[in-house]
Amino acid sequence: MKIIFLTGWFNKENDGTREFTWAKPICSLKVRTEKIFKYLNLLIGSPEENLIKIKYNDNSIKELSIKRGWHSYQIPYAEKLSFESGKLKIDNDFRSLSFMLSKIEGTDEFISNESYVIENLQSKWIDIVYVLHDDFNSSIELITNNNSCIYPIYTGGERSISFEVKENEIKNGAFEFQIKKDSSINLQIASIINRKNFHDFLGLSQFEDESSLANRREVIQKVEKERLRIQWFVTWKCNMSCEYCWQESAGDIYRNMGGKTTKTAEEWSVAINRLNPSRLYLTGGEPSLYKGIPQMFQMLNKDTKLDMTSNFGKTFDLNQWKNLNPDQWNFIYFSLHPTQWQNIDDFFNKLEIFFETFDSKKVGIEMVLHPKNIKLLNPNRIIEFSQKYQMAEPHLDPFVDSNAADIKRKDSRSTEKIVFKQDFDKQYRPTNLTNDSGRQPIYCTAGWKRINIDFEGNAFTCLSAIDRSKLFHTSAMPHYNTIGNIFNEDFKIKESPIPCWESFRCSACDYQDLQHAWVKVKNNFKYQLPIVE
Repeated sequence: MKIIFLTGWFNKENDGTREFTWAKPICSLKVRTEKIFKYLNLLIGSPEENLIKIKYNDNSIKELSIKRGWHSYQIPYAEKLSFESGKLKIDNDFRSLSFMLSKIEGTDEFISNESYVIENLQSKWIDIVYVLHDDFNSSIELITNNNSCIYPIYTGGERSISFEVKENEIKNGAFEFQIKKDSSINLQIASIINRKNFHDFLGLSQFEDESSLANRREVIQKVEKERLRIQWFVTWKCNMSCEYCWQESAGDIYRNMGGKTTKTAEEWSVAINRLNPSRLYLTGGEPSLYKGIPQMFQMLNKDTKLDMTSNFGKTFDLNQWKNLNPDQWNFIYFSLHPTQWQNIDDFFNKLEIFFETFDSKKVGIEMVLHPKNIKLLNPNRIIEFSQKYQMAEPHLDPFVDSNAADIKRKDSRSTEKIVFKQDFDKQYRPTNLTNDSGRQPIYCTAGWKRINIDFEGNAFTCLSAIDRSKLFHTSAMPHYNTIGNIFNEDFKIKESPIPCWESFRCSACDYQDLQHAWVKVKNNFKYQLPIVE
């Protein structure tokens, strides 16, 4: 006998095929059965992709990625479960809807899973190369004898997942794990690679030859006399909420993530001076949220040039910033977000006051040409104002919609369905040819001649690393992990180039500093390697 109690749900409906009830964004269910099961099978429907956080009695939380349409999902059994999920956008329906639940069944069997064994482990790092032959992104659960973790998986050709094996999961030098997935997912596991060491991602050292060594030496010769440049994310918070902000792609994480430094201005200056960068670029979030910055400038090495991007909002107190030394600055760019100002004239009036104590030639305005911004402010006003005060060239950036949730992508190599199988290659063999240099592996000096620092002092090789480590997970690629913390006395930057095949999505701020030294990892290597998200 099974009795279900629902709290925070709407009344039952029927679409002609099944009965179901809509869940509110925060809700719970209680299941009473005569038998305790290992798992619950849920038949869930959704008009679009969704992420559900499921909370158990012990306060543990599992994330469940929901696909569009009706699908079966499996979660560990519990008598009482709490759900929290994103709201869905449904035309002509003004309720706060989340997802649809049609059926709940208890079971002791997995929906679908395959077992793998890696014998004679070379290191504790495992890379999985897969192809998802479906039109929509999904998720899988990786299960070991002591742990389980849910990973998102993506369409669009070869992708990769990486993870670290825990010591207590290794038995007699071997590691065993299972991949659990919804039976409707058409997933191909192409390779499961055990790296030789942490930096041997995908076992790429097997492809190195004499040209690789020569190219690496060429990179070193190009940059060995260059000094370090630092990009500092002073905060990971912002006092504005622009819908076109790149951080809003994972806004639920970004808005709830700690972003306040605990270090004093003096501690920051000591740590940065120890690294003695030629350039320090301050960005955010919003840098002026940290009140100690103006006084920190007085303590920095005098030959460290400064740059900054700020939204020039309420936290940028002109009284606190009036003693800046223009000689130490390259540029300050103020991002104008018209939707965030009650009166746009206040932005320009504030700039005129700022010019009373700071050189206008070292100040620029930037604005994203989003339709809502243009509606509130003609970009010509920015151009005319900049010319009047002989300011730096304004940056008027085209708006590019990064919301690709509804884009259907298939494997470019084949449109045929490939049956999921247990066999896999333990060596990675690239098969996707490309002439796009942005998808071919290069040697990059990120982490050596340029580092990115977060609000806690953690140093990362590049913006891709710092962003993805905070919004997603750190184990995807070696350079996604922090290379250390600058407040530790034993902190050292890298002393050699790193291989990277994500230059096609290198951020502009990294690209400008690094691309002049990029050299291919191997001559005549024209393969496209898997990417991660």
